[in-house]
Amino acid sequence: MEISAAIALFKRFWPAFAALGVIAAFGIWLAVHDRKVIANHEEVVEAAAATARDAAAGQRVQDAVINTRNEQDLHHAIDTAPTGGALSPAAHALACERLRQLGRVSTACGSAGGSGSQAGSR
Repeated sequence: MEISAAIALFKRFWPAFAALGVIAAFGIWLAVHDRKVIANHEEVVEAAAATARDAAAGQRVQDAVINTRNEQDLHHAIDTAPTGGALSPAAHALACERLRQLGRVSTACGSAGGSGSQAGSR
């Protein structure tokens, strides 16, 4: 193709070439804009998640302290119960079952297995 023919073709279709250039420029701008919007949104979400994680970690620590105290209270109640029958067998079995559910067995409860004939066994 000759240069004069190319110039004539450009003069005839320059509005179409200009429209394609505008569309391409808009597409590039939109892609860059979308990336910025997504990045900003992810920063906001991460900041909120970090706050929630910190609060949850504090709650887990608080729950662990409470659970440990409750467990110690159960152990203490069983270990200090008088042997003269002040704690009924049903109450003793219930306390031992609660400890078993926590995954811990006091020496006052005997073996972790049990025969299944004790109160509270499943």
